[in-house]
Amino acid sequence: MESLLLGPVGPLLVFTARLVDVPLATIRTILMARGTRGWVPFIAFFESLSWLLVVSSVIAVIDRSPWMMLAYALGFAAGNHVGMVVEGRVGLGLVSTIILTRSGVEVAEALRERGFGATEFLGQGREGRMEMVLSVVRRKRAMELERVAHGWDPEAVIVVGETRSLRNGVLQRRR
Repeated sequence: MESLLLGPVGPLLVFTARLVDVPLATIRTILMARGTRGWVPFIAFFESLSWLLVVSSVIAVIDRSPWMMLAYALGFAAGNHVGMVVEGRVGLGLVSTIILTRSGVEVAEALRERGFGATEFLGQGREGRMEMVLSVVRRKRAMELERVAHGWDPEAVIVVGETRSLRNGVLQRRR
């Protein structure tokens, strides 16, 4: 095994392994922050197993292969990027959106037609009367909601925030 690690394949293996354990850590951390508990222990198990294999391999030959240290650090950096991309594509969790617009009724109706729940409020802003539309959506559909709202009002202000849980109410139907 040591001869494999000291050759040109060793740093490549370390870099590739970091592309596994670092994204797992990213996803585990996000799930923990959102209060999602079910998968966290399983992800933590595979994350720590992968990390132990990588670190023990690097430490075994680091004095004879400085490329291992570079591969470890580059894998960590790239793994963080991969973790963020994966999380963004998977779109885990819920977000709450507040749409500030002068076309609240129309925006809310357009959202409802696409299966989103939408609640309308009247408000008063610095520039006069405003309407607010509140909606809680699955993260992976947040961009769709923004496109619908901006289709009705390109000047609409859209605030998106994390939602830890939803009890009752309407979560959009699948289309």
